[in-house]
Amino acid sequence: MNEKPLILPKTAAVVLAAGQGTRMKSVTPKVMHALAGRPMVAHVTDVLKKIEVERAVVVIADNMADVAHAVAPAQTVVQADRLGTGHAVSQAKDALSGFKGSV
Repeated sequence: MNEKPLILPKTAAVVLAAGQGTRMKSVTPKVMHALAGRPMVAHVTDVLKKIEVERAVVVIADNMADVAHAVAPAQTVVQADRLGTGHAVSQAKDALSGFKGSV
């Protein structure tokens, strides 16, 4: 049997990480809460590295340098006004400029 190799489309990922964690009753951003000894967001970016996405863009709030550090070397963009999920995704538009593939 002569199987053709699977050709996957180019893929980018947008990770929404600007949430405050208000319902968690914590001053720590929710994505920075530890899970198995590491920030939750680090688990997400590790998976993105393993599946070799072409671009990873993490949307953070303007006061989240610790989140930016935790997701490095992934690119971060700032959502200055937290206006919901759709708005957060739209903040990654410029960072994905020129990308042709699946997001």
